[in-house]
Amino acid sequence: MVGRALSSEAPYPPSPRPRKLRTRTAVIATAAAAASVTAAVAAVSSLHFAYRNPDLHVALLTAEALIALLSAYLLLGRLRRRGALEDLLLCMALAVLAVSNLVFAAVPAVFSSDTSVFSTWSSLLGRLLGATLFAAAAIVPSRRIRLSNGQLAAVWAAVAAMLGIIALTVGWFEPRLPSGVNVAPAESSNRPRLEGTPAVLAAQVAGFGLLAAAAIGLTARAERTGDALLHWLAIGAVLSAAARANYFLYPSLFTDFVYIGDAFRLLFYVVVLLAALSEIRSYWRSLAEAATLTERHRIARDLHDGLAQELAGIRRNLHWLEQDNRFVNRARASADRAIAESRRVLAALADAHVGSLDVALAAAGREIGEREGSQVIVSVDRAVRFPAPQREALVKIASEAITNAARHGHADVIHVEVIGGGRPRLRIEDSGRGFDPAAPQPPGHYGLQTMRERAAQIGADLRLDSQAGNGTRIEVLL
Repeated sequence: MVGRALSSEAPYPPSPRPRKLRTRTAVIATAAAAASVTAAVAAVSSLHFAYRNPDLHVALLTAEALIALLSAYLLLGRLRRRGALEDLLLCMALAVLAVSNLVFAAVPAVFSSDTSVFSTWSSLLGRLLGATLFAAAAIVPSRRIRLSNGQLAAVWAAVAAMLGIIALTVGWFEPRLPSGVNVAPAESSNRPRLEGTPAVLAAQVAGFGLLAAAAIGLTARAERTGDALLHWLAIGAVLSAAARANYFLYPSLFTDFVYIGDAFRLLFYVVVLLAALSEIRSYWRSLAEAATLTERHRIARDLHDGLAQELAGIRRNLHWLEQDNRFVNRARASADRAIAESRRVLAALADAHVGSLDVALAAAGREIGEREGSQVIVSVDRAVRFPAPQREALVKIASEAITNAARHGHADVIHVEVIGGGRPRLRIEDSGRGFDPAAPQPPGHYGLQTMRERAAQIGADLRLDSQAGNGTRIEVLL
C-alpha cells in the first residue's frame, strides 16, 4: 500500500495557452510601411530609387547569401527534430536563394561592372525558384516525413541539380536572350520606369504573387499554431514581396546601382535570420525543460525505490515490536511522518515540472528512447489544449506505445505527434517489425489492453494499424 501511494502520479496542471502572436497585425503594418516607402520614393523629388554604389551592391548580395546559408543550416536542425514537410521546403528555398545571390549575382558583379545576360537571367530564375519553394512551404498541408541521411543528401543533390539546370539552360540560350533592361537608370529621376523586357517584368509579377501567397499562408499558420518562426517568416514574405514590386516599377539589373528594392530584400533576409534565431531559442528552452523534467523523474524514482521503500520497511518492522513501549511508539510516529514527507516530496517532483503536453511527451520520449536505444521524435500542435486527465492519459498511452515500438518492434525511429483540427488526436508511428493485431497477445503482455482502457476512460477512440514488416501506427482520437 505504501509503495502504491508513493508511486502514484499527481495530475498535470493546466497547459499554458500558446503564445498569441499578432501576426496578421504585424503583416498588415509591414505591408503598409513598405507601400508608404515605395509611394514616398515616387512622390518626393529628393528621394531616388537608385544610387550608384557598386561596392555596396556586391556587399549586399554577399551578405544576403551568407544569411540565407546560415538560416538554412539552422533550420536544418528544426527539420531533423520535427520532420515536417514545410521545414524541408523552407531549407530548400533558402539554399536556392543563397546560391542565386552568391553564384549568379555577386560573383559576376565582382568581375564586371555591367550585368551580363547570363547573370541577369540565371539570378532571376534562381530567385523565382526560391520564391516558389518558399510559397510551397507556406501552403502545403502539415505533414511529417521521414528522411534518412541518404535521403536528405539526395534532396540537396536535387537542389544542386535544379540550379545546375538553370545555369546550363541560360548558358545555352545566352546568345539569344535579351538583356534585362535596355537603358541605365537615371539617378535624377524618381518616377517608375517600366523598362525591363516583358519576361523580366512578368517574372517579378510572378514572384510578387508567390510571396504574397506565402505571406497569407504563413500568417494563418502562425496564428493557428503560435509558432514564432512562422510569425517572422510571414513578415519576411511581405518584405520580399515589396522588393519584387519595386523591381517591377524600377527594374534592378545594374550592378553599379543599389535600389530601394535591394533594401527591402536585405530586410527580408534579416527577418529570416531573426526567425532562425527565434527557433534556436525555442529549441534550447524546450531542451532545458525536457532535461529538467527527466532529472526530476530520476530523482523521484530514486527516492521511491530507495529511501521511501526503506522507510516503509522500518514502519512494518516497528509494528512487530512491543506496542506499549513509548520509544517504539515514538519511532513508529517518526516513520509515519517521514513517509508522509516523502510522499509530499514525490508529489512535488511529479507535479511541478509539467507545464505543457509537449514538454511531458518530449521528456517521456527521451527517457524511453535512451533506455531502449531508439530515436523518438515528438511534434505537438501547441494550439491544442487538453484538460489534466486527458493529458495524463495521453502521456501514459504514448509511453506504453513508444516502449512497445522500441522493445518489441525494434524500431529505430518513432514519431509521436499531437495534431489539432476538428478532432484532435495523438499519433504514435514507427517503421519497426509490426505485428498482426488479430493474433492473440502473448501471456503477460497487456500493453494494448491498458492503452485501450486509458483511451476509453477519457472518452477517446484508439485505432491500431499494423502489419508484420510494415511498422505500427496507433492513433488516439478525442
